[in-house]
This record gives sequence, structure tokens and C-alpha cells, in this order.
Amino acid sequence: KKGEKWEARGRVVTRNLKNGSTLTGPALDYFRVVKGVRDTMEMFSTGRPRIEYTTMTPGTKPGEPYIIVADRVRLRGSERLWGGGKVTIDRSDFAAKGDSLRLDTGKGSDGTLVGGNPVMRGLGRDSFNLSGRRLDLKLDQREITYVTAKANGHAISKEWDLVADTIGLDLNNRKLDQTLAWGDSIRPYATSPAYAMRADSLALDTPGQKLKEVRGFGAAWLGGTIDSASKQR
Repeated sequence: KKGEKWEARGRVVTRNLKNGSTLTGPALDYFRVVKGVRDTMEMFSTGRPRIEYTTMTPGTKPGEPYIIVADRVRLRGSERLWGGGKVTIDRSDFAAKGDSLRLDTGKGSDGTLVGGNPVMRGLGRDSFNLSGRRLDLKLDQREITYVTAKANGHAISKEWDLVADTIGLDLNNRKLDQTLAWGDSIRPYATSPAYAMRADSLALDTPGQKLKEVRGFGAAWLGGTIDSASKQR
């Protein structure tokens, strides 16, 4: 009663009645809202809890949930979440992992995945891999619309392989529309079986999940297919 806290141990299941999200795990501490003590509900869970984080907005049907698993998690209200220790995020269109996660599906509409060489993989026909020391997420209506890999960015798709200091992926309706890359210590360099391109910054346009145009800005260089004799482009 002193801390206005509920403690649950052993096969814990809890459901958020506002948005339908659920948490299951071995342990949960629930800090309820009390006037003069705490203005926002908070929950802490350890022992690798599993969260079905529903993307529902008021007046709409629940979207496909993000399945989040971590060694430990903290939730504040219905829109902010932190996870630590071997974090994984899965949904039908993507899978991501890292050591620490911050996610704000409310006013902030953003998130960050750091530590443990964070990686995000786009699944399905428009598959891709994106990695870096840090992945920043932007959301719109709780859907991921932009992902930025910072420091040692590396992106791979079916048609190209790209390295750069920073790489940004623009997603539209869960499909990759455009890739931007820039940096100084690692100048953007894109390769494919048919070409290679290097520049101070690069833009790869992929509307309809097909590579349409590659643009290089600032000291741009373009090479064609590799010559069989010289092994050079």
C-alpha cells in the first residue's frame, strides 16, 4: 500500500484494456495512478517477458501487434516502452534485434534500437537488411515509416549492397520506396552485379519494389560490370 504497487509472480498475464496490448512473463510490478503520488501508470517486468504491443488508435480496429521480447521491460502509460537485454521485435513485415529499445507510439512517434549490433530485416518480396551502431525509427499512426542506421551503416537488398556512415530507408505501406546514404568517414558506396557507384551522398529510388534510379551527388563515380580479364569495372 505504501508504494501503491501490485506484485505478481509466476505465469503472469496482463492486458491493457485501452489498446489490447498484452504482457506475459514470470514477474510483474504494477504501479498504479494515485493522485499526489503518480500521474501515469508504470509497469516493470523481468525474466524475458513477451509483449504483444498492439498498434490501435482510438476509434479504429487494432492493427497487427509488434511482438517484443527482452530480458527486462518498463512501460509508462500506454504509449512508451523501454526494453533491455537481447531485445527482439517481430511482425509479419519485419524483424529487428538489439541490446536496448526505446519506443514511443504517442506524441514522440519514434524509437531507438542500440547495442549488440542492431539489425532490422524487411521480410517478404521486398526484403532488405539494415544494420549500424544505432537504428532510429520514425512512426506515423504507429506504423514505421523511416529507419536510419547511424555509424557503420550497411544495407543489403536483392539488387544492391550499400555501405555508408548513415543510411536512411523510406518505407511506404510497409514497402521500401527510397534509400538515402551520406557520410565522411565512410563515403556511400553501392554495388550490384551490373554497376558500382560512389559519391558524397547517394539516393536509390525503388518505387513498386523495383530499382528505378540511382543518383550520386558530390564527386560521384560510376562503374559498369566487372571485366572478366582485368577483374575491374
